[in-house]
Amino acid sequence: MVNAAPTQNNADDCGVFVIKYMETITSRELICWSRHTDWHLQMPKFRAQIACDLIRCFVITGKE
Repeated sequence: MVNAAPTQNNADDCGVFVIKYMETITSRELICWSRHTDWHLQMPKFRAQIACDLIRCFVITGKE
């Protein structure tokens, strides 16, 4: 377990947490987990970003 990494506080956001962890880990920046302690407050924004990314991908590629 990574110290100070954001943790999920409900049973609904596990997929969003996995996506955000992967985005953070693959960003090639030095990870300072203490800057990411408010993820649970940002879930509506993160869900909207994921939805927009998926829609954009479908529109650009024309594939589902």
